[in-house]
Amino acid sequence: MKPYGLISDTHNHAWSAFATKDERGINNRLTHILDEFVRCAHAVHEAGGNTIYHAGDMFHVRGSVAPSVFNPTRDTMLECSKQFGTKWVVVAGNHDQEFKHSNIVGNAVQMLQDGKNIHVVNEWCSDNSGSKRIFLVPWIDSIADFKRTVEGIVKSEGANEADDLIIHAPVDGVIIGLPDHGIDADYLAGLGFGRVFAGHYHSAKRLNDKVVSIGSITHQTWNDVGTDAGFWVISDNATLRVESQAPRFVEIDGTENPNDLSNMIAGNYVRVKLTDPKTAQVRVLREELTKLGAAGVRIDPVKAASTVRSGGAIVKTGSTLEQAITDFVAAAKMPADVAREAQRVLMETA
Repeated sequence: MKPYGLISDTHNHAWSAFATKDERGINNRLTHILDEFVRCAHAVHEAGGNTIYHAGDMFHVRGSVAPSVFNPTRDTMLECSKQFGTKWVVVAGNHDQEFKHSNIVGNAVQMLQDGKNIHVVNEWCSDNSGSKRIFLVPWIDSIADFKRTVEGIVKSEGANEADDLIIHAPVDGVIIGLPDHGIDADYLAGLGFGRVFAGHYHSAKRLNDKVVSIGSITHQTWNDVGTDAGFWVISDNATLRVESQAPRFVEIDGTENPNDLSNMIAGNYVRVKLTDPKTAQVRVLREELTKLGAAGVRIDPVKAASTVRSGGAIVKTGSTLEQAITDFVAAAKMPADVAREAQRVLMETA
C-alpha cells in the first residue's frame, strides 16, 4: 500500500489566548495549525503517498466557522494538493456538527468538499482507492449506535485484518481520570480490523498493538498540557508519529530539572501556579520567563493547599478542572453519566 497521512482534532479557529493577526488578518495560532497541514502533506509525499485522512474536528466552534478561519484552511489544503498532489479525506467530528449526529446538512466541513481534492465523510464509508480498504466512521452521538455501525461494517463488508478503521469517538483509557464511555481498546481490537485509529481525544497514544489514539495536531488549550501532539505517517508495517513544531502549552511547578527548563519554556506557552504570590514576584517571574523565550506567560495565583467542601463533596484546591469535576461527582455519589456529561461539556467549551 502507499503510505498515508493521519491527522485529527486540528480545531481550526481564531484562537484568542496568546494570539495575534498578520497583515492579512489571519490568526497566528491558526497559522501554526495550517503549517502542520503542510508538514504532513510534505512528509506523506516524501514517503511515497498522497492521501491524508483527517479524523474529525477540523473546526472548533460547533455550528459556526468564521470566514477568516475557513478560507485560509481551504486555501492551505488546496495548495498542498497543487504542490504535493495531496488528496484530503475529512471525517466529520463532533465539533464540526451543528446537530448531535453527523449529516450533510449540519456539517461545517461539507463546505470544504470540492469534488476533486477534498472529500468529506458524513456517514460511514470505505475508501477503496488504494491497495487496501480503509473504513471511515464520523461522529455518532450514541455509543450503542456507534457499536451497531462498526459491527455492521464487519458483518456486511467482511472487514478483516487487511483493512484499517478510522473513527471519531471517545476511547476509554486515552485520558487518565476521565470516566469511561463504553468504547475500549480491547473492544476495538476485537472487531477484526488490522488497525484502528481514533480521533476525539487530544493525546496521541498507542493503546494496544492494534488501536491508536491519533491525538490533536497541535496543543490548543491548557487541557493539553502533557499530551503528545502531531501527525502520523501510516504504512503497511509502521505507524510513525511526527511531533508538532507548533508552540505547546506547558506548566512549570518547580519540580523540573533546571537543565531542562530552557527547552521546556522556549517558544511555548507557559503557566506557573504560585501560592499567594506578591505583585513583585509575579512581575519578576513573568520577565524571566519572557527572557527565556516563552511565547506566552500565564501566572495563576493559588491559595495555600487546602480543601473546600461543596454540597457535601471535598475538592482539593489546585486540582485541574477536569480532575476537580471527576472528584466532585465521585464524592457526591452522582451517577457516572453525570461525570461523562460534565467532561463532554468541558471539552466542547475549552
